Amino acid sequence: MTGNPFNNASLPGLYRFVNKANISPLEIITLRESVNWKGDTTARWQECIDQSLAIVGVRDSESILIGMACIAGNVRHAVLCDLTVHPIHQKKGIGAAIMSELLKTANELDISYLYAELAKTNPFRSQMLESGFKVTGDSLFKELSS
Repeated sequence: MTGNPFNNASLPGLYRFVNKANISPLEIITLRESVNWKGDTTARWQECIDQSLAIVGVRDSESILIGMACIAGNVRHAVLCDLTVHPIHQKKGIGAAIMSELLKTANELDISYLYAELAKTNPFRSQMLESGFKVTGDSLFKELSS
């Protein structure tokens, strides 16, 4: 272990954090489509925004949403989900800065347990483990929508 990679993570100078009050569903859909993820509908994403405990977004110098992640659930058990950084902006420390901000937010919300699921092949997984996330065994997943 090399220490927590998220402790001193900060955004490069041209980027700024925004919260869920400053993010639109259409921006999330556009961002997700940039990484070939399902976009869903604006109504569905508005529900996600409204129901999330927190969303940390990142805008570039042109105010375009180029990264985001959500904390969903409740203050006892919450899930980190939808961590996304636009491909053009990857490998600049933005994902780590989002994680740092999310972990601060989770602490401020006094969340007891924060879960995340990443494929073993995801290069971000090792940073998550270095930051204190632990492998908890097998998880189960069922997609309920068509």
